[in-house]
Amino acid sequence: DEKKCGVIDAAGNEIVPCKYSSVSDFQNGVAVVRNGASYGAVNTSGKEVLPCRYDYVQHLCDGYLKVGLGDDGYSFYKKFGVSTVDGKEVISCKFDDIKLLNDTLLRVQLRGNGVRYGMYNLRGIEVVPCEYESINEFYNGKAIVAKRVGFDAYYGIIDTAGEQFVPCQYSYIQFYTDGKIKVR
Repeated sequence: DEKKCGVIDAAGNEIVPCKYSSVSDFQNGVAVVRNGASYGAVNTSGKEVLPCRYDYVQHLCDGYLKVGLGDDGYSFYKKFGVSTVDGKEVISCKFDDIKLLNDTLLRVQLRGNGVRYGMYNLRGIEVVPCEYESINEFYNGKAIVAKRVGFDAYYGIIDTAGEQFVPCQYSYIQFYTDGKIKVR
């Protein structure tokens, strides 16, 4: 018989009832909970704000959770999406990975005929379709991206709106700290 977990406050008052297999630390007013093999989230009042229906839940950033469904046998979870901490689905579980790039943008990944990356904002709006072979972290509002042509990768730069700042035509790009950009 599995022991159940909950949360009490410093005075011994129950906040989260002892009905979960595990309860994480609270971050931004939400704790990830596990009920058997399914994950969800509760708020500091103990209310289940994200039902335990996911195979994966992780804090993404203030107010948002990365959620996952399924297991394809190769990667740990099949598809990822994003939910608000109050349970509103922002991006459905359709991407092979999602990573926070800055405080408002997410890099999404699709596998299939090669790996492709795109960007969404935290409102669930596509900023860049999944057309790049890579999208690096942003530096001063710009990110290096790559597109493959045959066996060769060509690099360019996009801004936070997804607009090409420098076309993908270089074999190498590096940002300098003084704002200049080395290209080859």
